[in-house]
Amino acid sequence: HADNTWTRQAVPSVDLTGNVSVVVTAGGQLWAGGSVGDAAATVAIDESTRTLTTHPDFRHGVFQIATFGSDVWVGAHPDTRVSGRPGGALRFDGTRWHHLHGAGAPGSPYGFAQLPNGDIITTGNAVRVYDGTTWSLLEAPAELQTPYTHTAVVDRSGALWIASRAYGVFRLLDGVWTRFTAQDGLPGQ
Repeated sequence: HADNTWTRQAVPSVDLTGNVSVVVTAGGQLWAGGSVGDAAATVAIDESTRTLTTHPDFRHGVFQIATFGSDVWVGAHPDTRVSGRPGGALRFDGTRWHHLHGAGAPGSPYGFAQLPNGDIITTGNAVRVYDGTTWSLLEAPAELQTPYTHTAVVDRSGALWIASRAYGVFRLLDGVWTRFTAQDGLPGQ
């Protein structure tokens, strides 16, 4: 959308299916994530090229696609039916994709946020922190250590906000968690 005019970005020969997510990098490049066949897929789109990458270690598409600086982050489910398809988090550094797995890594990241110190937060079946080298669990309320955590954002003050499917919205500010529910004015939990 530019100058109050919508532009359709047709992607010839690329048929992303499932839940399709889009994001724009700081440099202005559009990325889309979804599925091609039974694998997750991403497409980098600019005015003259479309670059499709399938991610066979990930099944049924991309749950979330996010960008921090020029890096693109992708999260999708593992395929528990097929050995060797672990799922988890992917990061594209502008040159190549990195599968960020190992001890403590998320299996199905639903959301990503970047803390002021540069660490990456993922949500999904727990709230995890990636410091660029290792994964760890973020000390958080029990309601956030369930498969019901979704969107994560960091506001201008540096507070981390996490939305939950069943328990409301949580804010971490200056080391203190606060929970907001329907009783606080949310339309639901």
